[in-house]
Amino acid sequence: MSEAKVVVSSAGLELIVDNLVNEIRASLVGLSRVAIVGIQRGGVPVAERIYQKLVASPPPGCALFFGIIDSSFNRDDIAARSTFEVFPTRIDFDVEGNHVILVDDVISSGRTIRAALNSLMQLGRPLWVRLAVLVDRGHRQLPIQPDYVGWEMSANPTEKIVAHLHPSDPEQNFIELRHGSHNKSGFSS
Repeated sequence: MSEAKVVVSSAGLELIVDNLVNEIRASLVGLSRVAIVGIQRGGVPVAERIYQKLVASPPPGCALFFGIIDSSFNRDDIAARSTFEVFPTRIDFDVEGNHVILVDDVISSGRTIRAALNSLMQLGRPLWVRLAVLVDRGHRQLPIQPDYVGWEMSANPTEKIVAHLHPSDPEQNFIELRHGSHNKSGFSS
């Protein structure tokens, strides 16, 4: 069994997302084409929120695109997983020559990001890729660091940080910390 504790309320999460969007928007000035790409599964709702807010107030002259990437086939822990799920990838723009902001909800070891980068590069060669995360919990196992961080929070390896982003009701958005055994394989994202 695990117990959960809300560590960021709806209002706090909205502020974190707004600050993240403002930081991203400021860095896009002068760029003509930028794609916001959410990593399946947790990064997709975060990327959707970032994209919607950027489209509502875009950097001048910047065309924005949205995509979803699944990194399942590029994970280094496939053999250790008891189940293997594949989620849809949807990239309706040319990755080649584009600027890409890869988005995930929580970064820990960096392994999910590495797998997502490999999946993205199989679709083309972007001009650059930057990483935006809602929460950075530390515990890196690979030399991968986000360019944009909404919130930093330390958690021990037996704890899991979960971001809940409701598609239509912002009052149901929050971040929780779950204590207990959550990851039987010993691998994290």
